[in-house]
Amino acid sequence: MNEELNLHLRNNIIKLQSIVHNQLSSPRYINLFKYSWYKSGYTDVHPENFENPVNFAFRLQSNILCKIAVRSNVAIV
Repeated sequence: MNEELNLHLRNNIIKLQSIVHNQLSSPRYINLFKYSWYKSGYTDVHPENFENPVNFAFRLQSNILCKIAVRSNVAIV
């Protein structure tokens, strides 16, 4: 694994933006985004309840282990 990831390079910025767009396009985030528009006053329609992203993305009881992060001090979100 190349630990020298230069985020100032154009190609890496495009890849990072693509990953973020892909992840935030998940249906799980639809009501979260609707709530942000409601809370900021741009719309009067209150969205239905949604699961907090911290609850579904960072569960402590998750059985998923990253074998790469165990061998290095790389933080993976």
